[in-house]
Amino acid sequence: MNLNMKTKLFVDVLLLMILLPLMGYHLFGRFVHEWLGAGMLILFILHTMLNIQWYKNLFRGEYTCRRLIGTLLNLAVLAVMLCIAYSGIILSKFVFAFLSLHGGRGVARMLHLASSYWGFVLMGLHLGFHWEMLKGILRRALSQPVSSPAAGIMSRAAVFMVSLCGVYAFIDERIADSLFLTTHFAFFNHEQSGGILLGKYLAMLVLFAALGHYGMKLIGWGMGLLKGGR
Repeated sequence: MNLNMKTKLFVDVLLLMILLPLMGYHLFGRFVHEWLGAGMLILFILHTMLNIQWYKNLFRGEYTCRRLIGTLLNLAVLAVMLCIAYSGIILSKFVFAFLSLHGGRGVARMLHLASSYWGFVLMGLHLGFHWEMLKGILRRALSQPVSSPAAGIMSRAAVFMVSLCGVYAFIDERIADSLFLTTHFAFFNHEQSGGILLGKYLAMLVLFAALGHYGMKLIGWGMGLLKGGR
């Protein structure tokens, strides 16, 4: 694995590590939340710079179904991250307070609420979309042999069980209310332990990654049937 690939992997792992505590706003407080958000912004900019070739190739080559979906997903993640960054800077009371931006805080609060949760969903889908590639990179980095069929079945069963927990967590944490702004505020259960909350968000991340991964497999299977029927 070359240095550029190792750097990409390191940055992506850091992004995922920051993502979970960012979703637990009330666990760490506003000060920590803002600094974690600033760290994520820096890492996302670095992630974009490391993948700048992807942007250069946007208008080159043929667009297959997989490439089209991947492109739309990547652009959606970019748009959401820009919304999170803009609204976060407007609302900042610590990291970006020196900018003295006070206008439009009501709109920024709503934008930050919706874009943060959409960002979480889209990053999970993005992770699932690239899972085979990431799995190959991790296997090479750890010098691990190809897993046995039994290990594959066990890992899929584990993902299925965790995804079921993710469905429960999605409903229990009322994530849809924040995604579609049916509420103007994020409600937190302060009696719930931090470990349980972070576990719920981890289960939801696995759920969205699984949807991205197996959704693309299903689309590929469907496209294969269509080509075979011609």
